[in-house]
Amino acid sequence: MLLLNYLITFILTVIIEVLVAFGLGYKEKKFILAVFAVNLFTHPILNYFLLFFPYFGLQSNLFLITFLEILVVIAEAKLLTYVFGEQKFFKLSIIMNAVSYILGLILFWDLMPII
Repeated sequence: MLLLNYLITFILTVIIEVLVAFGLGYKEKKFILAVFAVNLFTHPILNYFLLFFPYFGLQSNLFLITFLEILVVIAEAKLLTYVFGEQKFFKLSIIMNAVSYILGLILFWDLMPII
């Protein structure tokens, strides 16, 4: 069940971030694939930390999740910059991750409360 929940959140995250990027004018197939690839890297790492923090005495709370999301925004912006050689992806990364984070809260609040 844990794996199924993870796969659902991963797929929804990718769909949301691709739709946001597409809506903001990033419509090239190469860019859409890059968003998918970047999420293949950042999404599992984020969820690994969230899953194992309680084993180290840390509670997943709004502050901790926000901190991790900031790290994801930075990592995704840097990865997209590396792939495309342009420095314009920080704002896009913020928007993509903010939208997927907020929609995730709305969709999964009952399953994963963070406060």
